[in-house]
Amino acid sequence: TSPAPGLAEHLRGLEKEEGRDFRVSYPGDYQDETWAGRQVAFQVQVKEVKEKHLPALDDEFAKGVGEGFESLEALRQHLRSRMAEQARRRAQQQLEDQVIQAVVAGARLEFPPVLAQQEVDVLLSDLAQRFESQGISLSKYLEVTKKSEEELRDELLPQAKERVKRGLVLDKVAELEDVKVEATEVDD
Repeated sequence: TSPAPGLAEHLRGLEKEEGRDFRVSYPGDYQDETWAGRQVAFQVQVKEVKEKHLPALDDEFAKGVGEGFESLEALRQHLRSRMAEQARRRAQQQLEDQVIQAVVAGARLEFPPVLAQQEVDVLLSDLAQRFESQGISLSKYLEVTKKSEEELRDELLPQAKERVKRGLVLDKVAELEDVKVEATEVDD
């Protein structure tokens, strides 16, 4: 989870073995609904203070990066081109998403409710896996948020319907445009 808003300001200046009591107010629109709009009391005791020492940004640093750059300028150029490529890909993805959204918005679709429920199952499974990777069970999440599984399923239903629509539209576009994907492309 994210640290409490303003936590760092309360810790700044504390020395080893020093303690402090303080309260932090979470904004009403805080990302985790469990804490949104609440005020929390903290009692901290500093066990250790560490300081990061960063290496000098020079040619030696560039050579030690791991990809064998000869100079700091070569490393900078590599990073610039990589960032430009990432920005280009992001822009391309956004454009593709906008086109798909426009096509989906203009499509008139009817599908059986069971398709949406199957997609809710997929979303719920994905959510459970994400929580488990963070050491939290889905049941614990439901307990903390005071929701039932049915309430969570109801919350996921609009997203599931949108994903089903999107999939059906993309399937139809691929069929109409005769888009084929070779097995080697999938493997790649």
